[in-house]
Amino acid sequence: TPFDNTPKTDTTWGDPFAGFVGNVNGTYFGDGYGAYYPVIVNEVSKYRTAESHVGWDLPSMLKEVKAGNPAIIWSCLICNGPRYWNTTGGKQIYAYEYYHMLTVVGYTGNPDNHTTITLNDSVYGRQLTWSKNQFLSKWSTMNNTAVVVK
Repeated sequence: TPFDNTPKTDTTWGDPFAGFVGNVNGTYFGDGYGAYYPVIVNEVSKYRTAESHVGWDLPSMLKEVKAGNPAIIWSCLICNGPRYWNTTGGKQIYAYEYYHMLTVVGYTGNPDNHTTITLNDSVYGRQLTWSKNQFLSKWSTMNNTAVVVK
């Protein structure tokens, strides 16, 4: 995984679209943050086919899950934000404190009429079940972004 080791200041930090920002074992917005979809799709594509989607609709994503293709999503757990910083190149980065990557692995109902979404949380070693509204609210914070692994 590429890393962006740009030192953090009050207004400047690394680019999570280009590499993992901060310390992998660090704390959110302390000395660690994470990476966004281009980094993940590039890494996953070394092993499997992967597609990124931004501004995606939930039924289309669930149709992929139904076909056996898990979807890695960007969401927030506590949803403090948004926050912004600039890269050293002047690009503004949009972020949420306690954003989190989760893997959508199932749902109840059908892709067009579902009530809950099942997610794997590999960081905390747990499986979550969110209502459709809870999922959409948290997923929308990061612009309905997903990487589908095929």
